Amino acid sequence: TWLAASVFDVTAQALEEALGGPADVLLSDMAPPTTGNRLRDHVVQIELADRALEVAVALLVPGGHFVTKIFDGEDANAFCDRARARFGKTKRVRPEAVRKNSREFFLVCTGFGG
Repeated sequence: TWLAASVFDVTAQALEEALGGPADVLLSDMAPPTTGNRLRDHVVQIELADRALEVAVALLVPGGHFVTKIFDGEDANAFCDRARARFGKTKRVRPEAVRKNSREFFLVCTGFGG
């Protein structure tokens, strides 16, 4: 089953039905179209990451895992704290493939607490 919708419009229930049950892992590589305005791009990226976290909390089995892309900036630490409150372990990861001038990193969260 495929869903074509904005992450802000699709419900966790619709996603769970499409998956056939809860998820063990949720990966989010969502990013907004960048404008060159670093603050605006960062804020919109955090909104996407927050929505991905909401979906993860609704869909993951206890002990599940979540990975999401983040554009580093003033709200990144607060987002990481929100994720840390739901998972046993979180770690910032910056893959080698990320361009040197990019502020992108991934937050890897393991051990969802339910």
